[in-house]
Amino acid sequence: MGSKSLKKNAIYAFFKTFMNIAFPIITFPYASRILTPESIGKVNFSNSIIQYFIILASLGINTYATREAAKLKDDKEKLSTFAQEIFTINLISTFISYILFFILLFKIQIFKPYFTIMLISCTKIFFNLISFDWLYTAEEEFKYITLRSIFFQIISLIFLFLFVKSPTDTEKYAIFGIISSVGSNLFN
Repeated sequence: MGSKSLKKNAIYAFFKTFMNIAFPIITFPYASRILTPESIGKVNFSNSIIQYFIILASLGINTYATREAAKLKDDKEKLSTFAQEIFTINLISTFISYILFFILLFKIQIFKPYFTIMLISCTKIFFNLISFDWLYTAEEEFKYITLRSIFFQIISLIFLFLFVKSPTDTEKYAIFGIISSVGSNLFN
């Protein structure tokens, strides 16, 4: 596989980063007008807790996998074996992360008011498992990563404006946040 254009990859990476910053700037004013501060707080609190379990599940795999996959990208057989090994490690760490998450969810009383939102948000842990962005990064497929990500942000934005209409739509808001941030992992 030939080397991709560094300039194009930098532009795609910049645009993806820009959209990841711009998306909340676009959605938050609308959501804060429709939902109560308490509802937005529940979603943000739940997402912050889930992020710890994502970190536990990922174990720094993405950084290591990107570096090693870049070394193997010209040998498809070795790359395939490596990807399977990384997926297996990630599968085990995700399983452990889910076990710990559910233990804490059911044992810690402070999580009770956030139960439904946390159950919705914990799907991010699974989507982290099926994210192979490290592989696409190693193969310098920044165009694919960027376009896929922007597509799901746009879908999420449309759904947000169509379906989040009252303060009782907190769960929908949480779902659309998940779609925007990790929905693209479905394509992996």
